[in-house]
Amino acid sequence: MRLSNIKNFCFLILLIAGIFGLGFLLHSSMQGAFEFNPDEGTNLIKARLVREGFDLYKQIWSDQPPLFTALLSSWFGLFGSSVYSGRLLVLLFSILLLWGLYQNIRIRIDILTARIACLFLILSSGFPLLSISVMIGIPSLALAVLSLYCATAYACSGRKTELALSAGFMAFSLLTKFFTVFMVPIILLEIILRKNQDKKTSDRVLLPGIFWFSGVTLIYSLVIIAYFYPELRLFTEQLFKPHIAQINIPGADFSVIIRSLIQDFDLTLLAIFGLLTNLRAKKSGQILLPGLWLGMTLLFFTLHRPVWDHYYLLISIPICWLAAIFFTRSLRKIRDRKSLFYFPALLLIILTAAMAPLKLLDAGFLLDLSGKGEERKVLDLIAGTQKANRWIFTDLPIYAFKGNLLVPPETAVLTVKRIPTTELIEQVLRKYKPGSILLGRFKDYDPAIKPVILADYRKAAGLSIRKPLLNSFLLRRPIRYFSRQNKKFPCFYTQDLVFYIRKDTAGRKR
Repeated sequence: MRLSNIKNFCFLILLIAGIFGLGFLLHSSMQGAFEFNPDEGTNLIKARLVREGFDLYKQIWSDQPPLFTALLSSWFGLFGSSVYSGRLLVLLFSILLLWGLYQNIRIRIDILTARIACLFLILSSGFPLLSISVMIGIPSLALAVLSLYCATAYACSGRKTELALSAGFMAFSLLTKFFTVFMVPIILLEIILRKNQDKKTSDRVLLPGIFWFSGVTLIYSLVIIAYFYPELRLFTEQLFKPHIAQINIPGADFSVIIRSLIQDFDLTLLAIFGLLTNLRAKKSGQILLPGLWLGMTLLFFTLHRPVWDHYYLLISIPICWLAAIFFTRSLRKIRDRKSLFYFPALLLIILTAAMAPLKLLDAGFLLDLSGKGEERKVLDLIAGTQKANRWIFTDLPIYAFKGNLLVPPETAVLTVKRIPTTELIEQVLRKYKPGSILLGRFKDYDPAIKPVILADYRKAAGLSIRKPLLNSFLLRRPIRYFSRQNKKFPCFYTQDLVFYIRKDTAGRKR
């Protein structure tokens, strides 16, 4: 057997082992992790309320579009109402996102670049956790990437079916989360510029773009009207106003993106070189789309507040795309010895290859860490004191979902942009008379809220639980990375909870 064949065989074995290892960790975390992000509990409890017959927006307050909630509710009807079931649905969207990214790059460049870009994305900061979190970012991006692929396929083939599919996927993406709206001008440019290359259709080059945009607008509008009619004011109150409010939260700014870029410094360097080396190249059109995507998301991050760590996915996709372009181009130049410039790039390629197993190790560590929660004692406390009614008021809806309870629909979504007011709490306590109250997410409640609660409830317990910090410590604290025996292990923080039960039901069990 030749040496090259032995190397290829060993690489294949290691790749298969890595995929199976990561798959095992993903499956284990999907089953064992209590909560990756507070948004998980919010999305899960909204879907359960919809299955219980409550109307989204008219009864269930929600600041996000309806598609994912409706889909998750139907998914629960088929596969059971559980956190694992919801995470499995998001994992399918993650696979769809990778497939869509692969197809977009394959059709523009080549298969090798497409494979490398997908591998980079899998290893990028936060992606393994986001790929199984019951959150709406990945489903929305997956649909947007599919829309881009269908638009490119239409521009190449001219088939109207692909153009209509592209419009449908884009509308569904916006109906999942509106932050993919920046893809609308990108896809319009893709349709118009590619069609303009065909001289036979240059006199009607704008018509496909108009048809596509009209389709997106029509589908989006019909679904929104179906959910909000005749109370269209709810659209403004729930989907519009909360997202134009700028709230400056310490740490929730562009520094979040910078930290993620530092963790992916190897991919960031590759992407920068990919931009610089392709600006004057004959195939500079290869970087047009990911470059435009990168520029628009950077502009978004500098203007929008707050910025959360899961927003990094918006920028990691074009970075991995550009990094893969430079990576494969450098390999070919080095192999053919066409340019001396690309030989120093070999050091960067070696660094990126060396970082891959370390990133896998880091991802595996965080996935394993996510399953070591202490929330079970809180669930046991709730189960032991909850009355026969299934209502609980809480700013941590994951406990309600896992305890098979319901939250008042008006309080299904409580965020930093919608911290509970005294008036809201008075309303839901009087209307639903929940058997217990669990608070712990927000520290800055109105002091007038406590007397309202204590009028009918008594404090049953004050709890402190350790929660994992699901951020990479591989680069920032390499020495303590393996110090699991250290009681002050830096990957945890303490969350303080307060539990109340109704005075007239104290001591009675469900």
